[in-house]
Amino acid sequence: MSRLGNWLEWQTTKAKAWRNLLFSVLGALAVVGALMHNHHPHFGLDELYVFWAGFGWVLAVVMTIVLKKIIFPILKKPEDYYDRDK
Repeated sequence: MSRLGNWLEWQTTKAKAWRNLLFSVLGALAVVGALMHNHHPHFGLDELYVFWAGFGWVLAVVMTIVLKKIIFPILKKPEDYYDRDK
């Protein structure tokens, strides 16, 4: 188990490199999406080459906000929830 902890700690020291790699891949996918032509768009905004990237980003932000502001307070329990005497 300590090997996993050491590996995770080592990965957190390289967080900036991981973030840069992720943004590079996303940028490359946006460029590839711009070069491809959508032959059968289903609705008006679907014709934009960055629509699906923006759609995914907006939904990720909305899901994060919903989870942090609505779901987490519902699931959160006091620190001594399981240790209380009944």
